[in-house]
Amino acid sequence: MKSRLFSLLACTLALLSGAEAATYSAFPLPSFELGYYVEQAARNGEGAVYGVYGADERTRYVIYQESTGFIEIDPVAFGLEPYSAYLMGADDIGKTLVFNTYSGQGMQVHFWTPGYFRSFDLPGDSYLGGLSGDGSLAYGYDYTQQAVYLLDHDGQTTALENSADVSVTAISRDGSVILGNRYVDGQDAAVISTNGGAFQNITIDGSLTVAEGLSGDGQTLALRTISTFGTPTPEELFSIYLYRGGEIEQIYLPGLAQFLEVVSMSFDGQRTLLQAYGIGTFDLEQGSDYLLHFSDFSFTLDLHDLLAAEVYSQGILYIEKLELSLDGRSLVGVGTLEDYSSVAFRVDDFDTLVVPEPETYALMGLGLGMIGVFVWKRRKKAA
Repeated sequence: MKSRLFSLLACTLALLSGAEAATYSAFPLPSFELGYYVEQAARNGEGAVYGVYGADERTRYVIYQESTGFIEIDPVAFGLEPYSAYLMGADDIGKTLVFNTYSGQGMQVHFWTPGYFRSFDLPGDSYLGGLSGDGSLAYGYDYTQQAVYLLDHDGQTTALENSADVSVTAISRDGSVILGNRYVDGQDAAVISTNGGAFQNITIDGSLTVAEGLSGDGQTLALRTISTFGTPTPEELFSIYLYRGGEIEQIYLPGLAQFLEVVSMSFDGQRTLLQAYGIGTFDLEQGSDYLLHFSDFSFTLDLHDLLAAEVYSQGILYIEKLELSLDGRSLVGVGTLEDYSSVAFRVDDFDTLVVPEPETYALMGLGLGMIGVFVWKRRKKAA
């Protein structure tokens, strides 16, 4: 009886650990004459944006999406001067791009989607920071007005109040929430703007607070605290605070590294990708280690073994950029290969290492039920 009981228990544990293995896939490369590079992997996990060099040594851009294939964008075809346009951002699905060019009159911002190409002038000394996840708004900083600005596809520019010396850290997918840091007396301090309103200060328990990241829905803020303007305490170095719905969750990983930073968050803010630096990291050759925090399970998963097995084993020397997909169920990134070319890739099914599929729960319940029946029968016979 004992052997049968232990066999059932072993089977149940096997079901728990029998989650589908993570899978790696690389996105196809575009055609090119002189060379190419990866601008970014799309956050929807279905494509990438490339820059390609032609025989004339000009840069063109190519979007790849699994549903549509390759689309080439040549800035010169839209009236821009050769070698003058710089890609500054793409939306989450890689179908809206924003470029900038400069002239004696100032900066021009150019929106591209498969349907149109629109250009707008920004007077003064302006900087273009990027694009919202849905592609509807470009954002940046106007040094003449000393203000963060938003620019829509109709050319409407909005300068946000109380935004002097603010550097944007993250913007929600629809652009309604902007998280940033204001540089004051040699130190960053977190600020937030909602629905185009003035920036407001953010603090946790009265401590100096620094903005680290923002979920796509704008509901979860990733923050860290600094108690003084001097050396941060060990707890501050090892802690990230997630603020959502009036509640604070602390991610505290003491002794793992010298410093933690937020890399990316899922759209709903339930999963946070972290990077650990310094002594104690698991991969000193790479210089850092990636960790994934599951807020819904209060669990942090070290991704070292996963990346070693699924990414570095593919001939990738190092990861240039790694992000969470919008749904938090995939990793999307850009890696450098052994020949120093780059590749856009996706890693799926890693979440099953922590979150079993519904079928696994059902089988586990069946196994535990059978164990219960055997235990009940044994006690009944003993009585």
